[in-house]
Amino acid sequence: MARQTLFVTAGFLVALSAFCSYYLYFSLYPVTRDVPWANLLLFAASALLLVLGWRPAPAPGIGRKIAVALSAASLLLLSAFLAQVYWLSYRLPSSAAAPEVGAPAPDFTLRDTSGTPRTLSRLLASPIGALAPSGAGRSAALLVFYRGYW
Repeated sequence: MARQTLFVTAGFLVALSAFCSYYLYFSLYPVTRDVPWANLLLFAASALLLVLGWRPAPAPGIGRKIAVALSAASLLLLSAFLAQVYWLSYRLPSSAAAPEVGAPAPDFTLRDTSGTPRTLSRLLASPIGALAPSGAGRSAALLVFYRGYW
């Protein structure tokens, strides 16, 4: 009985770490934020430990009650994680004011790395001839947008 309870407890702790580690660590990096493969592997390891804890079924008594409670909590953690990552995050409203592809960007002013204010209209007014001799008289600016739901 102790071995079975140990497996179920370990399974719950791995599920808890899979749930918490996404928000505390893995969501910081695009490779594990966009597709949470590391957390899904941890949840799979948790499921394996829970299956090992339930085979053979725990004997009736306090051990079975603990196994049921920890297994239900693990399933609840998995459900909450999947709902947050795959359902709620994709139901965010779209930005109605976002510029369309090919549309001119609205004018704005931001500070560069040295703290100097830079305005988009001024950047577009200055030629890039010094950087590209063949582009004398032309101007350009590259805008990069990041999805900001995190």
